Amino acid sequence: MANPTRILINNGSISNDGTGDTLRDAATKINDNFAQLWSDTYSPKVDNPGRYYTCRTISAFTVPDSGEFVVSRTNWDSGQVFKFHPIDKGDRKVSYAGTDSEFASQITLWQKDTSNALRLDDWKMVAVIDGNASYHEDSGFWRFEKTDLVAKADELTDSSDSNRNDYYIKLHGVW
Repeated sequence: MANPTRILINNGSISNDGTGDTLRDAATKINDNFAQLWSDTYSPKVDNPGRYYTCRTISAFTVPDSGEFVVSRTNWDSGQVFKFHPIDKGDRKVSYAGTDSEFASQITLWQKDTSNALRLDDWKMVAVIDGNASYHEDSGFWRFEKTDLVAKADELTDSSDSNRNDYYIKLHGVW
């Protein structure tokens, strides 16, 4: 993910010399900087729709490492299981403070869209899945088991395919 563009305020050469930004222009730049920060942090967009992970492996049931997830298979049968490390590739940790050990949720997955060579930073939604989520603090992973397919689902690819192994994942109600 690219860093957001930082908009600098022109302070001028010396105090009150008239060469810097006006108060209105400076305030606009401040608002733009905060809008970018707010958007990336609190209200994900299509190009930043959740937590950033690498799919380490498919069909092997190991515990994922930091920034990774593992999945039981590439197809979308009932019972497919995802395991996510609580720390994503952005070094952000997500734990669950609720009292329920398992709760109904939904995940959406976005994958890099390599269909257009001119826009390799674009992401496309590849799945929307209903299921049950649980946090296993003692084992160090989130577990999500699919119960029903809600929308389209492209095939998942793992880290052996370096162009398509990165995903943005949103576990609804949690992150």
